[in-house]
Amino acid sequence: MLQQTDFFQVKELTKEENKFSAQISLNKEHEIFQGHFPGQPVTPGVCMLDIIKELCEQEYQKEVAVSAIKTIKFLSILDPQLQSEVVADVTVLKQENDTMEVKAELKDQEKAYFKFRGTFTDFE
Repeated sequence: MLQQTDFFQVKELTKEENKFSAQISLNKEHEIFQGHFPGQPVTPGVCMLDIIKELCEQEYQKEVAVSAIKTIKFLSILDPQLQSEVVADVTVLKQENDTMEVKAELKDQEKAYFKFRGTFTDFE
């Protein structure tokens, strides 16, 4: 098991050319869920985007920042008590110099929670 952050862990990672898929486990005890929202935890949208960013950083061994968002959709509530394990599918559509255009999705076997298409830029 790969340790990512105290917010989530990568349990399994599969790679293809310009694509990777990570099975991740959310830490349902993380302090962010105490405030978002007490008694009914919801994974914040910014955290879903950050999962994709951190996975790209790990995969490409460089620090990146979101530089453009083409589309971002929050499709379903991601409750860590009910859906603590999800899959992050990431496809790099184009990579030039210090930027990469990415299409990503967080989902489980039943539904998609988050879809993103945008650009990450090297953060140096």
